[in-house]
Amino acid sequence: MQATQTFSVKAQQDRRRKRSAGTNRGSTGGQYAGQNVRRNDSAKVGQNSRAAGENTGGAQKKQVLYIYDRVTTKGSKEREMQYHFGEGYQRKYIPRDPRPKQAPPRQSARPDNNTYTRRSAPKTAAFTETKEFYSGGAAVKKRKKLILDNIINLFETIDERWVRELDMAKKQATLHKKFVEHRRGLFLAIVTLAILTIFILGVYKLFFVVRSIETEGSQSYSTEEIAAASGIEIGDNLYSFRTGSAEDSITLFCPYLKSVEVTRQIPTKVLISVEDDEARYYADIFGETLAMSSGLKVLGEISAEEAKAQGLTKLKLPVIDKAVAGRVVTFADAKDDRFVRELLAHVSESSLAARIGLIDLRDPYDIIMHCDNAYRLQFGSSADTELKLRMAEKTVNDPLFEQGTLARVDLSVTGEASVRYDLRLDLAADE
Repeated sequence: MQATQTFSVKAQQDRRRKRSAGTNRGSTGGQYAGQNVRRNDSAKVGQNSRAAGENTGGAQKKQVLYIYDRVTTKGSKEREMQYHFGEGYQRKYIPRDPRPKQAPPRQSARPDNNTYTRRSAPKTAAFTETKEFYSGGAAVKKRKKLILDNIINLFETIDERWVRELDMAKKQATLHKKFVEHRRGLFLAIVTLAILTIFILGVYKLFFVVRSIETEGSQSYSTEEIAAASGIEIGDNLYSFRTGSAEDSITLFCPYLKSVEVTRQIPTKVLISVEDDEARYYADIFGETLAMSSGLKVLGEISAEEAKAQGLTKLKLPVIDKAVAGRVVTFADAKDDRFVRELLAHVSESSLAARIGLIDLRDPYDIIMHCDNAYRLQFGSSADTELKLRMAEKTVNDPLFEQGTLARVDLSVTGEASVRYDLRLDLAADE
């Protein structure tokens, strides 16, 4: 590109002054005019040679070209600006070097402030990271990901990079929107739950309150006694107690009740339905005479005379582990419990049940029963107890059998019954 020749204002003024002086002297002093012309021509040739050498860059010194509004040297641009704006022009222009700049050498060591500068392919600005970036498994994965991204970004064009960053921005905006929506939904759920909780507690405290307690089906206990045994009081919340616990408490403090059922009747009523139990047996347990129901539940203490007057059957039981009023007796051996319950079930189904006054169950291989306070029935083992009871019933009801006479009835052999009358038989010895 051809360089443009520029002249300073001072040089132009000198040439104009010399040209006018030579014209005025042409008529009177030709000799002096010729000399001035030659001097001016030599000066002009020198200036032109210097300008040409400066602009074109001779073989001796190569001029550096800069890019302004056109490609030219720095000196030429300065002279042009001075020509247009005057000698007082001091503005500094920062030219752009057309030659590509080399990248600064990469530092091998990190600075002392535990930070370092890293260049990224998709970004021109540098960023800093702390030493924590290199600590831990998660940090190693993050560093590997960044390295892989940088390798991939080397082969991306500007348009591809712009599209990728736009997609990432859209994804981040979508995630942020979802997060805000989820957070708003969670907040609304918490507020709704709090309102429902306050409402339920208010209804629970204000409306479901026990105002009345009623009982039905009992002839042995009054309503006040059953209500006191249940532990439920007027003014309690309708759901502040467990019905199972209330039923257990009633059977414990009111043992002559066979069954208990506690029912809530919304909004303010409690109904207790009970069924009375009756004594069927009595036994001497731990030095006390206790009345028991048909299910061997302890009903309470009773005297022997009162038990006989009520027609209760006396039991002589195996070893007992626990006997508590309102609860079923517990045997030391589980086999004894099963044996006793099965035999008493057969007796209760027999027609002789009301006529039997004593049952000795201490030995499962030597079972003895007293019938009508006159007959001693010897069953032997507990095998075929139901059949033996039918044989005993048939024997004592036989017309040939002497009623009221003390006798021993042997039923140990299944299907056979032998009777031996014994006027010296002492039934009280078995008790």
